[in-house]
Amino acid sequence: MEAVMLSLANHFSDEGYETLVAADKPYNSPTAFKHRSFNVPRFFRPWLKKCYLNLSAFSPDFTLCDSWKSVAAIPKNHGKLVVLAHGQELLFDSDSKKTKISKFLNRADLVVASSNMTANLAKALTTKPVITVYPTYMLAESIETPSQKVHANLLSLCRLDRRKGLIESAHALANLSYKGIEFHWNVAGSGPIEQELRELISELNLSEKVTFHGKVDDQTKESLLNKASLFIMPSYQLGRSLEGFGISYIEAAKAGLASIAGNIGGAPEAVLDGQTGWCVDGSSICAIQTALEEALYSNDLLEKLGTNAKCRFDKELSGPKVFKQLLHSMRDL
Repeated sequence: MEAVMLSLANHFSDEGYETLVAADKPYNSPTAFKHRSFNVPRFFRPWLKKCYLNLSAFSPDFTLCDSWKSVAAIPKNHGKLVVLAHGQELLFDSDSKKTKISKFLNRADLVVASSNMTANLAKALTTKPVITVYPTYMLAESIETPSQKVHANLLSLCRLDRRKGLIESAHALANLSYKGIEFHWNVAGSGPIEQELRELISELNLSEKVTFHGKVDDQTKESLLNKASLFIMPSYQLGRSLEGFGISYIEAAKAGLASIAGNIGGAPEAVLDGQTGWCVDGSSICAIQTALEEALYSNDLLEKLGTNAKCRFDKELSGPKVFKQLLHSMRDL
């Protein structure tokens, strides 16, 4: 979310809008926009931000909130209010939580959902207008580069959470290894299941076929994406946690990669099943294995879906294109 809000602040500044970011954390790099951080205990942040915005001379035409939770910090009559919605933060486990979410969403003049799935959740909670804009604001338009892709070079690049489907993917890949299918799996990122996944890879005798990269910088990320032939992140819903959209899939698409994604949440909108990849039940080892076999047995199909993914990115999902969608909707207010 920090990457989304930073890229939006830069886009608005580039368009000539005077922009103020009221954030939780300090940001020390030079910016074209104004920045004010409120690095205080969470309980006090909404009150402190509201006091600051009330007393400041900054009078915006519109205010953009990163989620319904931030609405509590916005003074009334502080311009048109636009609220971003991402997915799982709209899932509730009590009537009181539902009432609270609905109250804040109904203060908005416009709710911008990260996927059609998220839009449907929002529409059940507010009477205000809800639109969908895929949140790929930070992804620059692609530049053609010579292909470096290596056959059967698989990549997962994400936070290592259980719901990302990587434990199940490891078992599926072990089954393929027993069949004599060659591959190498690069896993980039860190998270709560990292140690468990490392131990599982060892138990499955996959250590020579898997490389863990940990957290990677942008240059390493780009290199991994450019050399990979398939992106793997078959996410599924775990409790009230699910993929609201999946920007990682679009980063892969930008690099010309087909993806194996989940079939729930916003993932089927980020990856079009049969067109730009496979959408499967990420909790099913069998379903993941079937998709992997199709991908690894047919290089022509894999290249076709990867080409489709890149064409879709270039046509409708680059940062400048989705920002124009958002800006036009906000200007209509």
